Amino acid sequence: NAEPLLALEDGRLIGAVASLTDITERRRDRQELLRSRSQLTELVDERTRDLRQAVAERLKTETFAQTLVDNLPGLVAYVGRDLRLQFANRSLEEWFERRPGEQAVQTLSELLGPELMREHEAALGRALNGQRQEFQARVKPDPVRRTTIPVTAVGAGS
Repeated sequence: NAEPLLALEDGRLIGAVASLTDITERRRDRQELLRSRSQLTELVDERTRDLRQAVAERLKTETFAQTLVDNLPGLVAYVGRDLRLQFANRSLEEWFERRPGEQAVQTLSELLGPELMREHEAALGRALNGQRQEFQARVKPDPVRRTTIPVTAVGAGS
C-alpha cells in the first residue's frame, strides 16, 4: 500500500506513506493447504476404488451363495432373533407360495402358523441360543396338504 503525502499549504507532493506486509507465511500456509487437499483427494479416490471393489466382490459372493441355496432341493431359511424371516431360498418361497422377498417382513409364526410354532418353540429357542436342533415338523401350507418334514435348526453361534 502506498498513499501520497501532500503539503498542507499548496497540496504539492512531498512524499509517500507506504506499508508492507510480509505474506511469506500466508503463501506457505496456502501451498500447504493445497498439498493437503490434493493428498486428501487422492486418499478419498483410493478408498472409494477399494470400497467399490469390495462391494463388487461381496455382491459376487452373495449372488453365488443365493444361486447355490436357491438350487438346493430343501427348504432353507434364515430367521433372526426376532423370529422374522431374513432370507428364504426359492424352494421355500415356492413351497409356501410366497413371492420372492416376501418373507423378509414375515414372522416365522405367520409363515408356519401358531400351532406349529407352539409345538417347536422350545427347540427353536435352543437353536437361537446356538444349540443345533433336529426334529420333525408338520407343515400345513394349505388346508388340503399336510406334510411332515425334517427340520435342522442351527443358531448363528453353532
